[in-house]
Amino acid sequence: MYYDPSCNFMFYDISYGFTEEAATLPLDQLISEYLYHLENFIIDANNGEFIQLPFTSKENIEILFRQVLNDKFFRLQEKLINNIVGDFLVLHDNLTSYSNIILNNQIELIIYLVIFGILALLIIDIFVLNRIFNDSIKEMESIVSFVFLIPQKIINKNEKFRSFLETTQTDE
Repeated sequence: MYYDPSCNFMFYDISYGFTEEAATLPLDQLISEYLYHLENFIIDANNGEFIQLPFTSKENIEILFRQVLNDKFFRLQEKLINNIVGDFLVLHDNLTSYSNIILNNQIELIIYLVIFGILALLIIDIFVLNRIFNDSIKEMESIVSFVFLIPQKIINKNEKFRSFLETTQTDE
């Protein structure tokens, strides 16, 4: 099977080495069909159905090459792989066009969602995170004033003060 340039119609070619019914199978069944023929080929190769010659002379290589060209499995494999790849290309084209249609239809909604998300992040930053930052700054200022206003001797004598400066936690 092959597609016309617009990928709208499939045409069956008898030289493919398999029936039109096999060519029009869904993609998963087409892959299963290919794996079935591949398994049969491996079994036939292991049973010695193919001539196995060393690659020592031009004649031996020519015999092996003709054997590959004339074997129906290799023609079938080439056409099935082409068919599978073609199905994937058509699937890719259809998914791409479908995605473009969905994006074009929903572009306004996507813009609204992005604007809403940016506004939500700004509101969270201004009202929530700003308070947390201000509270942290006030705590840091109180620790700094505590350290510099109270003499070091008093801080070292009092265990609560010293542990507060080391861990910034109170014993309460």
